[in-house]
Amino acid sequence: MSERIEGKGTPDQAIRRPGRPRAIPEAFVPKVISLYRQGFGYRATARELLREGLCVDWSTVRRLVKAHKGGLAPEHPPGDL
Repeated sequence: MSERIEGKGTPDQAIRRPGRPRAIPEAFVPKVISLYRQGFGYRATARELLREGLCVDWSTVRRLVKAHKGGLAPEHPPGDL
């Protein structure tokens, strides 16, 4: 059984960071960015993550993409707009 240190809570609480946990684990961030760069939209990226077993909303994907280097607009060929 784990030992409790006076005033420090349980050992599990000592290693957790404060605040709400991330909806998308750090291991999935490169995959999200890669899918977005390939031309997948926010919703399609969220569907791909669901296939991987991670249920996130498209708005969470959008927030992550926008926070990661200012948006990383999908790559379009010139004149294809």
